[in-house]
Amino acid sequence: MPQIQDLEAEDEDEQQAAKRARQQGPVSVAAAASAAGAGAGAANGLSLAELPEVAAAMHNPGQLQVVLQKLLGSHRLCLVLDLDHTLVNSAKFSEVDADWEYRLEQLAAEQLSRPKESRDLHRLARVAMWTKLRPGVREFLRRAAERFELWIYTAGSTAYADAMVELLDPTGHYFGSRVIAQGVPSGPDDSPADAVVFKRLMQGLEGREPVVLIVDDSSAVWPNDRRNLFVVERYIYFPSSRRRFGMQGKSLLEIERDECPSRGMLMTALRVFEQLHGLVFARMRAAPPAATPDAAAGWDIRNVMAAEKRQVLSGVHLVFSRVIPLESNPRQHPLWQLAEQFGATCGEQCNETTTHVVATHGGTEKVMWAKQNNKHVVSPAWLECSCILWQRANEDKFPTPL
Repeated sequence: MPQIQDLEAEDEDEQQAAKRARQQGPVSVAAAASAAGAGAGAANGLSLAELPEVAAAMHNPGQLQVVLQKLLGSHRLCLVLDLDHTLVNSAKFSEVDADWEYRLEQLAAEQLSRPKESRDLHRLARVAMWTKLRPGVREFLRRAAERFELWIYTAGSTAYADAMVELLDPTGHYFGSRVIAQGVPSGPDDSPADAVVFKRLMQGLEGREPVVLIVDDSSAVWPNDRRNLFVVERYIYFPSSRRRFGMQGKSLLEIERDECPSRGMLMTALRVFEQLHGLVFARMRAAPPAATPDAAAGWDIRNVMAAEKRQVLSGVHLVFSRVIPLESNPRQHPLWQLAEQFGATCGEQCNETTTHVVATHGGTEKVMWAKQNNKHVVSPAWLECSCILWQRANEDKFPTPL
């Protein structure tokens, strides 16, 4: 077995130096944790409100406008990034059985010959977990930082957030002190256990809603800010994460495959973000922030995102077959609502306007009608994929099971 006690040990001095450099900013993750325990009602983790200039702005709406204008003046928006299953995937040592521990140590040992900045599998002894960086994450952060002020917002602990930031941004160039860690009780991978933990932009990003784009693998945790949300496909490298979500099949580690760094989820999402950024500032030039509230609504990223979403499935007329339970209101079903958010028109019966039948079985009356009338018959995965990628997926790749 490879003798790997802690793959980051050889870089410990450099990492500690980088950590100290980050902590020279207004507030560090560690300092925020101390502040959280110092008084009742303090939030766990770093909060933007703790930064001096923003703390003042919270009590002075005019000053908050100055903060926003400074951001927009640098031609940037805010990009709020989740950690686990979005940028990385982590598994506690206790969740990795002996066979997979051996294989992980083999894979990590093979990476020791690479430059440090190209290693993507890490054994982190101080937080007792393995972490796999999502392919393409470093290039994603580099390019995103050109157009966005980057934030991390995790429901995990401050220790977990600190460890992940050191891997993703060892010099503090991308995130600085802009890290919010809620510090909720942890589950197997140091993320919330046994319950959905809600996140809110009001916790640390007060007043920036018109310019904030949120990136997360779950919409459930953002009930109050879904108009700002871009949902990415969940990154699941470790078997324990797949079990945690009750998913069938094997993880990426088990099948020894991974996402493509240049064409995977992060790069696909980045292309959308760059497009949204361009649209926001194009509209802002036509109706600058100093204009009337009605004019400003045109460049609000929430409105820009909604308009772009509706273009994805514009012209698509869907009918569902054996997807929505008969006793339920179809208009309340998540897939019906998702389709409408992305511009599709949904109906209960097939007619001359129907373009797609979304079905889980191949022998239903609606499916037979669609085939006879040369309409698309697809599985629900086609709809989900189109919405994840923000582009209409190839119907031929998503046949309905027979």
